[in-house]
Amino acid sequence: MGEGEKEPESKDASSSAPTAAADKKKVEDPQVKQNMLMGALVLIVVAAVIEQVGGLDVAKAQIWANSLFEEHVVPPPKANKDQVVIQFCQS
Repeated sequence: MGEGEKEPESKDASSSAPTAAADKKKVEDPQVKQNMLMGALVLIVVAAVIEQVGGLDVAKAQIWANSLFEEHVVPPPKANKDQVVIQFCQS
């Protein structure tokens, strides 16, 4: 009987340990996924800005940032007097 009683206890102890670890993992998974997603988005934005600027030069970055707020003027299309051109403004 002594051996029979020890076996269920050892099974209970071993089965409860993975359950506690699994519960802890389930709780942390959404936070880890959220942090990984935010980190990936930040890296993508930084890479896009570096690509648009043309490098890591501070002067180029300032010129690019200023160009974002400048007025965008589209020149009128060139056409002969017997042609009709329709131009749509997207601003």
